[in-house]
Amino acid sequence: MASYDAPRAVFLHSQDKLNGRYGDGAVQSALEGLHQDGLLVLKGVVDIAHVDHLRHVMTAEGQEILRSEQRAGLYNQGVKSNILQNPPVAQRDCLYDDVFFNPYVVQIANAYLGSTPTTNFMTANNALAETSGLRQPVHKDITFNHPTCPFYFIANIVLSDFSVENGATEFWLGTHAHTVADDQVPCTVSTRVRDQNVGEPSCNVRPEVVEERRKVRPPIQALCKKGDVVIR
Repeated sequence: MASYDAPRAVFLHSQDKLNGRYGDGAVQSALEGLHQDGLLVLKGVVDIAHVDHLRHVMTAEGQEILRSEQRAGLYNQGVKSNILQNPPVAQRDCLYDDVFFNPYVVQIANAYLGSTPTTNFMTANNALAETSGLRQPVHKDITFNHPTCPFYFIANIVLSDFSVENGATEFWLGTHAHTVADDQVPCTVSTRVRDQNVGEPSCNVRPEVVEERRKVRPPIQALCKKGDVVIR
């Protein structure tokens, strides 16, 4: 029987909902998933009605962006399959606590990163319809020499069900534990971002590193439902 690789999922039980926090067993499972795979799915921790409202608001704004001249600079990794978009933090009716201050995400952040971690940016990376066949290069969302211990994570609020058919994000489980800046393609004058110096790491991973890792543990596409949060 073929094995199926997937990230750890942590489910919300009735007592967790009453307490507004996970029990010890769930926290242990979450930490094991993050340490071993670098990816974790918190199941059903966001109200689906809140997700639907955010999706409605952001879809309308996304269509405006695609009709504007600024769209060229907002395609993620320069590929026209995904667009970068700000979350609607200026709209009071979108400021849901379970989205921006989710207690279960905060609990795992404290357990994994240490006391009182700080949120330092918010953005959205939204897949576009009718872009079958387009894909971003394999990359890391980091462009500097980073520590090889837990120092940061990203929590993605899922605005729709994720499936292979609709372009669920590809992840290379376990690579968080050992990849370093030397595994990334050095930036050039034309590819550097912000105040980077030429030769510092770009996001993209070297092709030979990708192929060697594929032999060890091929990539997966994490399947999620509305209401889930993906931590990576």
